[in-house]
This record gives sequence, structure tokens and C-alpha cells, in this order.
Amino acid sequence: MISSYSTKIHVSLTSVLFVVCLAVLVASGEDTLPPGSSISWDQLQDSAAHWHDEADGKVGEDSSTDGTAGRRRLLHLSDYYYEQCVYWINVVRAKEGLPALQRWKDFEPCADRGAKYDAKTNVYHNAIQEGLYCDWENYFPISQNSCPKWHAGTDANESCTKAMWEEKSLLKLKTVDGKEEIRCKNGKEAGACAGHYFNLRGGELGYNSFDRVACGFYAVGNQIWINQNFGSAKKTRVQDLKTADEWKLAPESWLPENYQRYGFACGGNEDTMPPKLLADDCATTENFNVMQYDGCAGSYRQDYRWHACVEPTCDSTYEGPCEDLTVTSDGALMLDSSGEDVCSSMDLKFPCIDPHSFEFPKGSKKWLKTSIVCRKSCQTCGCTTKPFEIGFTPTVRPTPEPTSTPEPTSTPEPSLAPVLTAEPTSRVRCSKYQGKGKCRDATGCSWGRRGPCEPLTKTCEELNKIICKNANGCTWQQKPKKLRGCHASSEVPSTASE
Repeated sequence: MISSYSTKIHVSLTSVLFVVCLAVLVASGEDTLPPGSSISWDQLQDSAAHWHDEADGKVGEDSSTDGTAGRRRLLHLSDYYYEQCVYWINVVRAKEGLPALQRWKDFEPCADRGAKYDAKTNVYHNAIQEGLYCDWENYFPISQNSCPKWHAGTDANESCTKAMWEEKSLLKLKTVDGKEEIRCKNGKEAGACAGHYFNLRGGELGYNSFDRVACGFYAVGNQIWINQNFGSAKKTRVQDLKTADEWKLAPESWLPENYQRYGFACGGNEDTMPPKLLADDCATTENFNVMQYDGCAGSYRQDYRWHACVEPTCDSTYEGPCEDLTVTSDGALMLDSSGEDVCSSMDLKFPCIDPHSFEFPKGSKKWLKTSIVCRKSCQTCGCTTKPFEIGFTPTVRPTPEPTSTPEPTSTPEPSLAPVLTAEPTSRVRCSKYQGKGKCRDATGCSWGRRGPCEPLTKTCEELNKIICKNANGCTWQQKPKKLRGCHASSEVPSTASE
């Protein structure tokens, strides 16, 4: 049997006994991934089958020593992967109007070590059960979600997190002795079918048990092991924290008094939750504050609710009519009735992953994507709104210049060239650009040293020469020597030499 379940494990660390709620995928023989999972069971099985195909047959062993992309920890690839891990967790939490979790940066280096240990021993949650690497015991409660042997790629965090959240569809509310309880639809205890979902929302009996998450990665070949480590600093005391010497993987120059304090990143507090124990995704409730995420700043400045509840029901890149197309005998797509109405002949349900594509005409070996041919039936029409249009304070317009300005008493020193913001106000979709040239022409994107195309997460002044030359909006200025470095392109003189 293959099943998804959550288990409670007692772990002893330095004579302290505590409970860790873990969600695990166990091997079985049938497909039990919930509807809407972003990865199919066949894909998951295929990833598992090839996990041992590395050099010498060692589990998770690096077979490359030249730093080839995909055979090193993602921390060495880009900080973007860690941002995306936290981002997608906060997106699915927004389906129930929950506050955004902090990115637990202090624990990311040790979380990576934990993922590597789990992958090499091929045991889910092995490192955290043994209390290895991270100073877990001072951040109760602690829980971990794992996507072991997942398909590596820029969408790994998205597909992993969405698949775990979809476990919610396996639950139901049941009244027991006049009190509502959450149970699996098959009658088992709730944690037996939806442990990952409960960790993401923060509790089986409620919400928001955790205020932070540290993501850890270990990649080998085209597989990746993803750990999401949830914790809370609500009861953390600085005098109990280990020093940098005692904690081998603490950030450089880390001091206990500098630990991340308790609190959610934005969007509310521990009491911000749905009015009932099991709420429908994206349900508009009377206590929902439409301006909930308006106060999010920095890397947390995202329209989480739009990406959670609107984007999945439409295509933000499509501007055509919201209609199902017909298909001619030669495979051409028609907006009128001159072709065959293939959409009505299929029992289509959002998000149209069954079938994901179809052959037409039969035997032609021409395959058409269902969600593109049947946009109306698949709910993949163009979006009627954009991020930040609803629930956010409009950007304040600059004060217009006065008609006459008194001359200043002294001429101010010219300021340094302004730089690109490292915190875009909307999510940049750079992964769709496969080539270096298109990536360099895309605003807010950078090709890096060897690719792939990723959002620019640093200011121009923070980039080295190679990255700067491949980042849209940034220019490397070689002369004069005192201004040598990376600057915003709009502010670099045309005579500046590279």
C-alpha cells in the first residue's frame, strides 16, 4: 500500500524530550496522490527508481566534482530557490487567509545538511529525528515536511508545496459527541492522510503553531530532496541558545542575542485564521480583511491571495476570447464551429490534468494541450485582474515640481547612481526564458554565470562583473577607476568604457 501519513516521534536531545510532528511519504503500490497534485505518481516513482543510479550505486552520492549545475546544493546556485520555497508556502497559506511565515535564514545552512543526510541515508526525517545540525530544541514546536527524490527544476518548490496542500481534499468535518472534528474521508484520523497540509497551515487542531520555516535542499542529478522545517520562537529564551562555537553550522559571527524574534512576516498574527476548523480554499468570509497583505514589505511584498486564488483559475499570459476551440481534421485550431468540438466530448474538470493532452486526429501523432484548446472548460481564460489591484494601497504618486524653484544656497554633491530594487513588487517570471540573450533582455532577470534565467535578487552595485553584464538594467563601468563597478544602466554615462 502507498499512503501519506503523519506520525508523532519522540526525540531526545541533550536529555530534553519533545514531540516532532512529521509528514512522510511511504512506498506503496498504488497512486494515492490527491487530485490537483502538480506531479503525477508515475513521475514520483520514476524519480525514485533513478535515485540509486549514481556512481558506485551510493545513495545521493555526488558523481561530479566540477560544480556542474544540479550536482551541488542549491544554496550554491541561487538564493532564489530559498525565497521561492517560503513564497509558495505563504501562497498556499493565503488560500485560508493565514499570515505569512518568516524565512528562517539562520537555519538554512544546517537545514541543507539535514537534507543531505536524509538523502544519503535514504531515510525521511532522519536528521531531525536524531537532532542533528540545527539547534531545534529551542524552537518548539518543530515539524518537517519532505518531498524526497523530487524532480529538480525551477518549479520544484511550487509542485512540492501544492501537492502537499492538496491533501486537504482528503479531509471532512465530522460531528462527534456534539463537537466538530476533522477526519479523513476514509474514516481514519486526520493526520493519517493530511499531515503535510496540517504542517503548512500550522496545526491539526487549529492554525499558526509556527511563525517561520527554514528550507533545506540537496540535489543529485535531476533529483532533489526538499525539506521544509517549521518552528516557533514564541517560547525561545536567548540564554538557552547555543553559541556559534557550540552550533557548528551557525551563520558567520552569529550571536544568540541576534536570533530571529517571534512573529509572522506580515498578514496578521497567530489569531488570524478562518472562523471554522476546516475552511474551503479561497472562501470569502465576513471576517476576511481585504487589505490583509498590504503591510507586507521587502521580499514579502507579494499579492499572496491573488497568486493563491486567482492565478490558478486563469492564464495571466492570455488575452484572447474565453471560448473552447474546435479542431479541424488536420489539427488546426478554430474559434468557430468549422472544426470538431472535442472539448464537449471529454469529461473535463479543472485543472485539466486528466487528460493533460490528447492526440487529434487519432493516429496522427499530433498532440494538443487540453488547457489551451478548452480554455473555457478548463478555466484557463485570461485573468480579469492583476496582482496588487485589489487589497493594496495604490502607489503614492510623486509630488509635482513647483512652477518656480528658489535657487539653493549651495550646490549639493551629486548622489551615486540609483540601483535596481532587489525587492520587486510582483513576482518576476524569469524561468520561462531558456536562452541567455532573451534572459538579458528581460526586466528584472539575470542569467548568472551558467544559467538558468532567474529573478535579480540583488542591487546592481552588489553584482560582480560577469553577473552584471548578464543582468537586465545593469551595466559594468570600467572607467574612471573610482567609479569602476556595476551600476544601473540608466545612470551610466554613454562614454563609460567597459
